[in-house]
Amino acid sequence: VNSNIFHGGAISGGIGEAGLRAEGPGACNDNKFYGMVIEPPETSLAHVYVTGAKTNVKLLDVRLEGTDMFAQNKPLVIIDDSSYGNVMTGMLGHTHIQANLNRNPGVDFTSAKSVGLDPAPL
Repeated sequence: VNSNIFHGGAISGGIGEAGLRAEGPGACNDNKFYGMVIEPPETSLAHVYVTGAKTNVKLLDVRLEGTDMFAQNKPLVIIDDSSYGNVMTGMLGHTHIQANLNRNPGVDFTSAKSVGLDPAPL
C-alpha cells in the first residue's frame, strides 16, 4: 500500500498488537498520517511498528500515549533496522522509541523528559 494520506482521527481503546503496523516485504511507503492520536493504554508489540526495506511512514504532528506501557518498559514506536527514511514528529508519552535514528533522522518527538529524540551527530 503506497502513498495514502490520513488527516486527523484517533486510534484508541482495546488494540491488540499495534495501533499502526507497516510491513513489507513489498513496497509499503509514503503513507502519511497528519495530526493523529494513537493512545490505547497498551499494545502487545508497540503502538507503531514499521519493518521492511521498502517500508516507511510519515507521522506528522501525532500524539502517542500508552499509560500501561511504561510499567512494562515497552517502546511506543519500533522501527526495525530493515526500514529507513521514516519521518515522525509530535508528542511521545510514557515510554520510548526503538529505532536506528541514523537511518531515520527525521524521527523527532517531544516528551515530558526531553525536547527531542535525535541521532547523535556523526
